[in-house]
Amino acid sequence: MDSVRPNDKKVNVDSRLRKTHVVMRMLGFHLLDYESRYESSGTTRSDLFLRLLATASLLYIVIPAITAMTQFFHDLRHLSEVTSVVLSCTQSLSLIANLYLQESKYRQVVKKMREELWTESLTPILWDQFRIFDRFAAIITMYMIIVFYGVLSVYLTSPLWFHNFNLYKDLNAMRRIPFIAKFYYDERPSPQYEITYACQILGCFYAMTSDVGLVSLYAILSMHLCAKLRLLTVKFTEIDATTTAQDFTELVREHRYLIQFAKDVEDLHSPILLVHFLLSTILICLNVVKLTSVSVHQNRLEFSLFVMYFAGAFFEIFILCWIANKVFLESENLATAIYCSRWFEAAKPVQHGVLLTLMRAQSPSVLTAGKFFPISLESFGTVCTTAVSYYTLLKSVAPG
Repeated sequence: MDSVRPNDKKVNVDSRLRKTHVVMRMLGFHLLDYESRYESSGTTRSDLFLRLLATASLLYIVIPAITAMTQFFHDLRHLSEVTSVVLSCTQSLSLIANLYLQESKYRQVVKKMREELWTESLTPILWDQFRIFDRFAAIITMYMIIVFYGVLSVYLTSPLWFHNFNLYKDLNAMRRIPFIAKFYYDERPSPQYEITYACQILGCFYAMTSDVGLVSLYAILSMHLCAKLRLLTVKFTEIDATTTAQDFTELVREHRYLIQFAKDVEDLHSPILLVHFLLSTILICLNVVKLTSVSVHQNRLEFSLFVMYFAGAFFEIFILCWIANKVFLESENLATAIYCSRWFEAAKPVQHGVLLTLMRAQSPSVLTAGKFFPISLESFGTVCTTAVSYYTLLKSVAPG
């Protein structure tokens, strides 16, 4: 409806995806397929190597940790510590598996966002509306990169600062690996210690990389969907007697694209979000167990590490819920904007089209967890209350 002016601005989607693309490359995945060979020739050897390396390094943490769990049934604190490591790595493996299994769909959604959803120039007013959500996506991406990798660096170097419990009950051991695990070899002497330490660092790095990459991509896709919904809301409010049938047809076409785009984003992330919600509930519960079992005065550094670990799991699930809630609100506001416009002044064909569009907009776009329940801030509250319930149950049945 707005004509292109010299001061209109063009959205550069690739610049928003570049940081996430770099993270995805560490997992052997090309998010920005500039060359057609990634679509036609399949996975390259380097990508296959990175994928095998990520999977093997995560399994190197999970399998010895599961073995170690069998020795801590009567020690709730260390059992919760080992179990949280297993669940975190399992969650990362599910994220990576979802990425690889739906690789072509991810590229199609990104391609649609680049070529179909952002083909117009934005006026200064619309550009200001877009920048709101663009900043949200940038902040979430930078938060995931800085905070998660920062916590990773502190957590992995912690064995060099203090010496905590290890499986051999050697409390004075000067060599401790980052995660409790039961290996079929003695990892304390050199070079077994250095190799084991490096493998656990690599596995934890890929676990964090999968979280950062998938959550950042989820945030970018969802925030761009919110931005387009907000811009479409502004355009619908401008419907009046000057709106032609051609102008309204363009709005309907854009609305149809957004509905399909929201469905594509929901289909991509719905399975993994269900796994994420289930495991995050248990993770938050186990982290609370660890926090309440450590003396702040006697083990300040260990307590600080547990706080950082808890904050990562807590805020990650909050970000996922906040993003989905934002998509729902923007989609819901679209119906209100259509109803509040001066559509009754427009021509008869436009009025009929508005009524049909209004009926379609009555069902807002929602992001679900496994198609079972919609994700919102209310879901975040449910996760927290369920985690507290699990914690109460554990404390009541735990020995001692």
